[in-house]
Amino acid sequence: MLIVEVLSDSIRKHDSIDKFIQYQKITTLEYYLSAEPEFMYVNCCSKNNAGKYQQAIYNKPVDFVSLKNLLINLPIDSIYNL
Repeated sequence: MLIVEVLSDSIRKHDSIDKFIQYQKITTLEYYLSAEPEFMYVNCCSKNNAGKYQQAIYNKPVDFVSLKNLLINLPIDSIYNL
């Protein structure tokens, strides 16, 4: 249901684009999160009712990533240890 990745300079494009295209073939995948390690930036792709992925960007310490189907509201500051 959920894949989370920390991006790196050497494979950023591969992780954030190429792998996500492959991940979309996983029928049970509902959320794909990718996080920048050097600065506060989390990209959340979530599957909607029509089966299409919608993107949301979180980059403020007060933001929460809402993973409704998992009953999780993940505070961004906890990801970045603030």
